Amino acid sequence: MNVRWFVIGIMICATFLQRFGVPFGGGQQLSIAGPIGLALAGYGLVQGSIAIHRPRLLIYAGILVTSCLGAISLAFGHPPFNAQVSFPSYFQFLGITAFPIFVFAQRMDEDAFFRLVNTFIIAIAICGIVQFAAQFVGVQVFSFKDYVPDSLLFESGYNLKIDFGIGSLLKSNGFFLVEPSVMSQFMAMGIIIEVLYFRRLVWLGVLGLALVLAESGTGILVLAAFVVAVALRLGLRGVLLAGLMLVFAGVLAGVVSLLVPEVADIAQGRLGEFNTQGTSGHDRFIAPFWVLGDVIREYPQVNLFGMGAGTSQNLTVPYEYSMNTPIKIWLEYGIPALVLYVSLFVFADRTPRQSVLMVPALVLLLFTGGYQQFGSIVYFIAMLICTARLQPSLNLGALRAGMELAVAK
Repeated sequence: MNVRWFVIGIMICATFLQRFGVPFGGGQQLSIAGPIGLALAGYGLVQGSIAIHRPRLLIYAGILVTSCLGAISLAFGHPPFNAQVSFPSYFQFLGITAFPIFVFAQRMDEDAFFRLVNTFIIAIAICGIVQFAAQFVGVQVFSFKDYVPDSLLFESGYNLKIDFGIGSLLKSNGFFLVEPSVMSQFMAMGIIIEVLYFRRLVWLGVLGLALVLAESGTGILVLAAFVVAVALRLGLRGVLLAGLMLVFAGVLAGVVSLLVPEVADIAQGRLGEFNTQGTSGHDRFIAPFWVLGDVIREYPQVNLFGMGAGTSQNLTVPYEYSMNTPIKIWLEYGIPALVLYVSLFVFADRTPRQSVLMVPALVLLLFTGGYQQFGSIVYFIAMLICTARLQPSLNLGALRAGMELAVAK
């Protein structure tokens, strides 16, 4: 297996296998993407196309040590808010978190790598557009429950069917992805890769349309992070690219407002969600910090040791919340483990354009959903910013101009 086939395997796990699972302890389901991705990395390690990144291996060893202290600490304390330690959750966390220690043994051409990655994202975009359009002829396939046994599905707990806000239409979830929000995040990363590397207008249009049909603010948040990152990291060229992104967003918003003004009204209305309890925006971006504050007041040692794996998910508090990655790791394993976890994704040898991806990729992983135990997301982000060792592609235009100048002389 060469590196190209490894990338293909991981992208299949990240896109087409999200909704499939196997039983995993106490009636829970485990996404098959998790073990398949690790098996691919292990096979690549034996075969020689994948290597171990030693500094990240040491960081992972630190996570192993710090992460077990929460459960030990909790055993001698009093669990706040009916916290319950989950050992299946702990082993799942350790397994999926091990993926970033792997790295390509040989460098891959940068353009070839991102063209391959975006082929899968564009395929999901097309699936999502077709899925949404099929509703107009009475076909709605947003869950696999009618076609695949429940024991082989990883759909429980995810919002596959969400009203679009116009008639009986549902938001597109990309057909294979677990939620419209996940689709929007993948579309955002696809747009970012297109802007950084290829700027193919047709595919930018397809990705932009799919982003609109997912109708989720998390993808917009990822794009906003990219605009800031590219403007700061790539100098004048970065400012121009950031400007291109803003123009693209403006054109997309203008087209949507003209063709489907209801969508623009819905998007504007969602801006008020952050102040309204029970809404997606409030549950994801405000309530987790309420939980953190409440737990710290009742159990101050959580900052150092955490409360143990799985404890952050079902605390008895008088409001709804949805955990994000940093707060979950902070509560379950402590601040030292959180610092080590983020470091696992930061330490890498990157090309300049690949480095720009780090900010939006980390925003996606850390703040747009509880993805630290979902292999499809962790593997995708890790491969983009730390597993892939890339060789900057030759600028053929500049090379040709240099050769012509040399011949002229």
